[in-house]
Amino acid sequence: KGPSAPLTEMSVGFDFIGPLEESSDGNIYKLVGCEVNSGVGACMGLPDKTTMTVLNALKICLARIRLMHKHNDKVTVRFHTDMDKSFKGDVEAYCLDRPWIQTMTEGYDSNSSSIVEGRNKKLETTLRAILISATGGRQTYEELWDVGMDHACDIVNHMPEAGKKTPAEKAGADVLDIDTMVEVFGAEAWYYENKHRRHSIADMPGKRGIYVGRSPLVSGGHRVIPIEWDIKRQMWSLGPAIDRSYVKVINDKFPLRTVPAKGVDPKQLDMFVDSLSPEAYTQDVYVV
Repeated sequence: KGPSAPLTEMSVGFDFIGPLEESSDGNIYKLVGCEVNSGVGACMGLPDKTTMTVLNALKICLARIRLMHKHNDKVTVRFHTDMDKSFKGDVEAYCLDRPWIQTMTEGYDSNSSSIVEGRNKKLETTLRAILISATGGRQTYEELWDVGMDHACDIVNHMPEAGKKTPAEKAGADVLDIDTMVEVFGAEAWYYENKHRRHSIADMPGKRGIYVGRSPLVSGGHRVIPIEWDIKRQMWSLGPAIDRSYVKVINDKFPLRTVPAKGVDPKQLDMFVDSLSPEAYTQDVYVV
């Protein structure tokens, strides 16, 4: 039998990943959304799963997906989720005020969310590759999962799948070349710090960080995580991600690989990346 829900201009599935180690931006969950027909996705880090936090993240994800499809804010949307209580309350009320339809998968029924789960597996594979490249396989910097997944999501949107077209092309967005649109994740990056942001007069204007992707806030800008060497812990200390319009990236130099090699264990890194899978996440489900 056919679906009871009417057709809409966009159909977006959502899923949670987490809880994970707190990232440098204070997040422990990831909300991942994917448009079913084009494959265009978006994700947002979450510090918790309160309905208001989820609603704000859902708005941003839907806006990014909608803009890649060049739809205005009046587009009709069906978004599909698991029966997680975080999608109730504020999220449900918000949908009722718009030409949207919310449908849900029965609790623990993973087959009905295959599109989103397929997207998550691509993110997991891409994330594994960039974390190994950035850290040399060390588990010391697990908090990079947050910005790493954002970068992976951006890359996957512009990689061909099921043919020659990328999800972005299927959505009607501009064609971008991955080789020229991004730098290498985890590569050393130098950025200018305005005097109003410096801690003291003696503070140098040039700051070191690592490149973690394109900026979603600054047009043509870059996202960087500031780094400082911690003498006591003998490792790099990572700050919250920042956005800058100009960054000098050294694509063949990776600061996070310079920590003592005693922490290298590829199997441990694989286990950590596997924990990012939605299948490793226990959902809160309403029982009726």
